[in-house]
Amino acid sequence: MARFEARVAGLLMREGTRDDRAGVADLFTRAEPGFPVERDAYARQWDWLHWSNAIHPSEILVGEDERSQIQGHVAMLPVAFSVDGEPTVAGWPCQLMVDERWRHSLLYPAMVQQLLRFCGSRNYAFAYALVTRPRVLRANSALGLKPVGEIPVWARPYRPASILGKLLGGALGKGAAAVAAPLDHLLRVLGAPATRGIVAEEITRFEPEIDALFASTLTPAYRYVAKRDARTLNWRFFGLPERRYRVFVARTGGRTAGYVACRTMPMQKFTALAIADIWYDPSVPAAGRALMAAVHRCALAERVDLAACLIPRASPIAGLLRKNWFFESPESFTLTVYQPRRSDRYVDTPITDWHPTWYDHDYV
Repeated sequence: MARFEARVAGLLMREGTRDDRAGVADLFTRAEPGFPVERDAYARQWDWLHWSNAIHPSEILVGEDERSQIQGHVAMLPVAFSVDGEPTVAGWPCQLMVDERWRHSLLYPAMVQQLLRFCGSRNYAFAYALVTRPRVLRANSALGLKPVGEIPVWARPYRPASILGKLLGGALGKGAAAVAAPLDHLLRVLGAPATRGIVAEEITRFEPEIDALFASTLTPAYRYVAKRDARTLNWRFFGLPERRYRVFVARTGGRTAGYVACRTMPMQKFTALAIADIWYDPSVPAAGRALMAAVHRCALAERVDLAACLIPRASPIAGLLRKNWFFESPESFTLTVYQPRRSDRYVDTPITDWHPTWYDHDYV
């Protein structure tokens, strides 16, 4: 199949290859100067994310100038998905970057529009993305990604003194931190409930036995959900060791009843323990408690300012979070969906039909 090429705003817009790794990493340093990831680390992440996928490599578009320097980039990652219990493949647009000099050109909308055309021509059932910036949400909506619903970010503070100091800054921040210092100890003590007969154990690799957990509980619970199985999870959480995910599974009666994956990372001004994904068998509530106890131990060991989790309000996980001192933060993401055919009805379904988490996000 001939690779796509077109001229846009004086640039060559073309499909990317693995040889573009260095050029894309250079663009990242120019386009995202405040992003807390170094150039070489981003290059390794790009290579892992788009070329090690168990399905097939991502669809990648770059905008290249006359000196062969990459000025724009966007990719669509293939994601194994379940739609009404049937397997399919969805596209996940991500890593949109445009050099500042070209942000007022037609490069950005042209790349996104062409990427969405690939959705139909290359047999993706739909494309979906989690968006948090209002400006990006408006732009993506205009280009065809329609909002389905809002998903809140749940947060659990661990070091209120540090949080207030960073939020307020200066002398005011120092004073507020001093006043809040006694709360740090209190919140360390308020841990997850004690569990009996079930403990979450840390793992460094998923075994095929975990497939039954998702097949019997997660997939039947939602009309639209990204597929989890041992193969996919090993790529997602252990394929790039430097991201330092910590993964725990809860077992009972000889079977896996739940899992959680988290990692310590910068989140706005704070150091956060991000819960990238969590699920447990709702018929085994002790598994949920064991997983939250593991999260609590991690948060204390890593000395984070807070723990955070992206979960829909209607998910049983939201109830578990509430019981463990998490609350809805001011931050949220919007699930947006592009359907390549008019006969599709993905955007007409309520957010309760979906189960998006930070599993569906390349940064967390």
